[in-house]
Amino acid sequence: MIKIYKASKGQLKHREIFDKIKKKVDNGEWKEGKAIPTERELSEYYLSSRTTIRKAIESLKQRGYLHSVHGQGTFVLPSRSRENHLLHSFTDDIKARGGIPAQNILEIGYVPVSDVIRKNLDLDIHVQTVFCIKRVRYMGSTPLGIQTSWLALNDRQEITQEDLLATGSLYILLGLC
Repeated sequence: MIKIYKASKGQLKHREIFDKIKKKVDNGEWKEGKAIPTERELSEYYLSSRTTIRKAIESLKQRGYLHSVHGQGTFVLPSRSRENHLLHSFTDDIKARGGIPAQNILEIGYVPVSDVIRKNLDLDIHVQTVFCIKRVRYMGSTPLGIQTSWLALNDRQEITQEDLLATGSLYILLGLC
């Protein structure tokens, strides 16, 4: 039996497919170590392009749910592999190494959406601005790199320089840690 699947209005189809596949793994419907259906089968099941299916699968691979073996298929990873794929902030990583995290904010505020940002963040055509934070990240007094974050915040939400300096972590401000 073929199930007709349609993405909810306002949500990207690959994200809904990601959620559906993730749920099948989380609830044990798709067993650890076993192959999932092929891209072609998933494409037919969800009435979606293989590109969309591939994008959802790639996101699940990045989060430790799946892995692919060339010529053999895509397989469900053990749940313990997902433990290593949890978000860790720069601040947490530096502290875990015994260092003192620091930052120098170079730019902060809303900027126009470029085509590259729109594509990489999968932004709807109606989104015209994103929040940009550009900063130098340090361990102690040693600069480690320049980090630029583009965020599609809701309802003109804003992160202030004071908030960012006070917490030291964008992930904390966003509620990700």
